[in-house]
Amino acid sequence: MRATVVPHIEGSRYHLVHGDTRPTSGYPSGWDGDRLLYPSPDGGGVVVRTATFDGPVEVSVETFHPGSEVVPARGSWDVHQQVELTATGRDLHVVTTFGEIEDLPVLDLAPGDRYGVRIYARGLEAAREVNQIEIDEEPVEAHLIQLWRAR
Repeated sequence: MRATVVPHIEGSRYHLVHGDTRPTSGYPSGWDGDRLLYPSPDGGGVVVRTATFDGPVEVSVETFHPGSEVVPARGSWDVHQQVELTATGRDLHVVTTFGEIEDLPVLDLAPGDRYGVRIYARGLEAAREVNQIEIDEEPVEAHLIQLWRAR
């Protein structure tokens, strides 16, 4: 399943969290360089770093059923990164500082399940130059998040 939304990002980040967990308010250690995926400091998911400090970012989420092949993204992407983690709660969904993004797929998980997160991104350099984008402007940065239950 795949869907795309354009949420408003604040503070150069959004989160993948379990169940009704609130995202951590602090920045993870090592918050520098070109890395985009950081395990949450509280262990409750993933912090996704954006080059856009404040403004819209196009976010697509694609989930894969257990046992199905995780197909690499098509198209031109500037960067891709991947992490594998252990679920600390149920389900995994996207939230911003403004709350859950309901129109994106949720990865069905139970505590203790291993799962993978892969991110593809483009427009990072343009977003760093602009830094803040008005809410009614088009995003310059796009992410594709792929989620799957690991074996």
